Amino acid sequence: MPTIKKEPQNDAAQDKYDLYKSQERLRALLNKKYELINGLSKIGNAYTVKELIEAWDMAIEKEAKVLLMYAQFIDRQNDIHTETRIETVTKQNSLNAEKLAEMIKQGIKEQERNDRRLR
Repeated sequence: MPTIKKEPQNDAAQDKYDLYKSQERLRALLNKKYELINGLSKIGNAYTVKELIEAWDMAIEKEAKVLLMYAQFIDRQNDIHTETRIETVTKQNSLNAEKLAEMIKQGIKEQERNDRRLR
């Protein structure tokens, strides 16, 4: 029996939750397919079993495609967020380096002034 997960509160968590639910639906389709195949094989109607298998295979294939596309979408979103974070950190680091360079220059100027006063 699958575990019940709580509804998430943010977009990234929502994406992962939706992906989890899609995986659950795919597993349920696979389980139902095998249950029906076993039930129909007991009856012995091979044509009906074949049609049913084909229908379930198509449904599973569609769900798997949706699941794959959704997983790829989440990966792209994560890549975009990662790139944005990297750009932000890079900008912050360059600003910090500029501030540090300015502080060093100010310190050197202050030291030179102090040296002149002492002479």
